[in-house]
Amino acid sequence: MSTRHPLRTALVAATAVALAGGLLTLTEATAGAAASGTLTDFNGDGIGDLAVSAPHATVSSQSNAGAVVVTYGTTSGLSSTKKKVITQATSGVPGAPETDDAFGTATAVGDFDDDGKADLSVGAPGENNYDGAVWSLRGSASGITTTGSVSYGAGTLGVPTTGQPQLGSSITG
Repeated sequence: MSTRHPLRTALVAATAVALAGGLLTLTEATAGAAASGTLTDFNGDGIGDLAVSAPHATVSSQSNAGAVVVTYGTTSGLSSTKKKVITQATSGVPGAPETDDAFGTATAVGDFDDDGKADLSVGAPGENNYDGAVWSLRGSASGITTTGSVSYGAGTLGVPTTGQPQLGSSITG
């Protein structure tokens, strides 16, 4: 791992792990898009975990539906086997993958429930014809869980839905 750009190297490694394991299908546009990631501790073990966005991933035959790959850290670094791919097709995640949802365009982390484990917010600005939505996924002792996850659409939050507001284009945690 590069000591000069460790986060960039970790992002590339985590994305490669997800792709090599056949977890995501990439189109040419996906391969050209830069992934973004956030290093945090989702399972409260004191070791950094990584969430990497792949908003242009094809999910359930839906192009640009999007995904987030959570890779868990170990004492020897990020694990190629301790990972979870989260999409709108994942059990417990509200909604269903649709073309151009771009789930994972933005992510934010924070211990929103004050339990000592980081939680993950995920944006999909293309959801519901570009009205957009944000999901909240909780951290737990086993890592990010979809149990009790919720989504907030533009209408739910009172954002006017005229002109394609694209809620979830950016999230700050």
